[in-house]
Amino acid sequence: MKGRGGIGRSGAGRGRGRGSFRRGSTNHHKANTILDKRPRELTVSGFNESDKDEIITHFAEFGELEKIEYNNANHTLVIGYHSRLEAEGAASKGQHFKEIVLKMAWHKPAPEVVILEEDVESGLGNALQPDDEDNEELNDDLLIDDEDEEDDEESRGWRR
Repeated sequence: MKGRGGIGRSGAGRGRGRGSFRRGSTNHHKANTILDKRPRELTVSGFNESDKDEIITHFAEFGELEKIEYNNANHTLVIGYHSRLEAEGAASKGQHFKEIVLKMAWHKPAPEVVILEEDVESGLGNALQPDDEDNEELNDDLLIDDEDEEDDEESRGWRR
């Protein structure tokens, strides 16, 4: 029998409606393609300088360490982990060291600003700032655009 339904129909079990149902079909690859840009580094403070090596050993228990920096000026330790998950584990479980409660925060490095000497020497820095006469012309142009927008709003009042 040809047509809809009945015995011998082609595409048996397809169902009706939108979409499709595929058994055993999952999108595991989506989880692997997401890039986690959250910080993986912790700033640790509130410890004695003599305990620095022991603290590094303490935080190594929570995962693979990729970065270890000690700042002598403010006695802080920046510890970077291989993954965010490891860093989160260290942040939640590594707070207690001996009888000390360590202070921890996510380390966010300052963005690097690069100034090329060629740009400064060639005067490109000044080229980005228009002259005062150009500013006056730009301001007049902006005022004219604002007036045009007001006229458009008045003529479209009946469409709302």
